[in-house]
Amino acid sequence: MKNILGWTLIIVGLVMILGDIFVSYNYFTGKDKFPEIFKEAQVSSTKEPVSTSGNNATDAQQKLQNQVSESINNSIQDQVGRMLPSGSISTMLNASLWSIFAFFLLSAGAKLVSLGGGFIKAKKEEE
Repeated sequence: MKNILGWTLIIVGLVMILGDIFVSYNYFTGKDKFPEIFKEAQVSSTKEPVSTSGNNATDAQQKLQNQVSESINNSIQDQVGRMLPSGSISTMLNASLWSIFAFFLLSAGAKLVSLGGGFIKAKKEEE
């Protein structure tokens, strides 16, 4: 009984390890996309309504401030977009999360192989 259990654990552990290696290879070579746990939020700019009541000089000043603020925001977004392409942060987070999960699967598979080997060794020592 220990012999059958040992071989079963070894086979299951090896299937886990080989499956993890195969899937990770496909992810990191670009054949498949990483599971999307983190998704990049779409940012939409909202314009604040400008009040029509009040002084014309104040309204003009407010419009000018809004234009300058939008210009600065657009400039900053363009510069950041050049340094970090859209979606790169979420892709890196998803790749990191997959790497952690893959390490867990490899460790679990190795532990199953080790337990299976222990059962087979214990069976041989009994005989």
